[in-house]
Amino acid sequence: MAALTVENRRTLTLIATILGSSLDYLVTLRAVAQAAVPKVADWCTVHVLERGELRQLAIAHVDEQKVVFAEELQERYPLAASPFAYVAESGRAQLVSDVSEEMLAQAAVDELHLDILRELGLLSYMCVPLLAHDRILGVITFVTAESERRYDESDLGFAEELGRRAGTTIENARLYAEAEEQARAARVLATVGDGVCLVDREGIVRLWNPAAQAILGRTFRVTQHRGEFVDSPLAPLVTATVHPSSILRSRTDEERRSAFDAFVEDLRRVARAAHVSP
Repeated sequence: MAALTVENRRTLTLIATILGSSLDYLVTLRAVAQAAVPKVADWCTVHVLERGELRQLAIAHVDEQKVVFAEELQERYPLAASPFAYVAESGRAQLVSDVSEEMLAQAAVDELHLDILRELGLLSYMCVPLLAHDRILGVITFVTAESERRYDESDLGFAEELGRRAGTTIENARLYAEAEEQARAARVLATVGDGVCLVDREGIVRLWNPAAQAILGRTFRVTQHRGEFVDSPLAPLVTATVHPSSILRSRTDEERRSAFDAFVEDLRRVARAAHVSP
């Protein structure tokens, strides 16, 4: 990686301060995009991966009217003329020092789109992944136009380092939010008299309260014993299945249908057993 320029090191220090200013990464990443303009780029966009899909989190330019224009353009041509999807999928940074007419023509969806891209006057861009432990959490893109600046390897090194720091910020914020959610759930479960288990989409019990432990026993595992009836002094028929909300959180329609079918089969099994139970 090429050595960072003095200006890039200063900007990286500023952005590191922004990233560490809050555990709300949605706020900090928007602030990062604003801080990058015009120090690093004329345009800066941030996209995060959520359930396998890219969602635009921020777009920045010194001219707010151009931001509105760019947002309308992306609504008309979603993810067109952008390296977002490729970088998010491959994890490989992209650097184009000089955006050529041929590149614009290849990226354009139609003649109107090509005219708009020409009007924007895009000169140079780089797009890098937001990484945490080799996991891709999103992408950040820098583009020059009015400033007539051309990016080089030193600039790419700066962008990649920023991407790693931003990725770590996202991961830490999500881990903190998960820990807070579990702590809140544990406090609630401790006050509930009924047996309650919190199970993730992989079927792993993340939390359960004392009543659930008394009903199902310490050795019960949903991943191994789901749908099985266990001996309990509290009721003649005791079993466990997933919470219906976990079905709605399935990543794809196929996973959702499969989870729903399995849940219905659990209910049918209980109904059959209850019907024949003395």
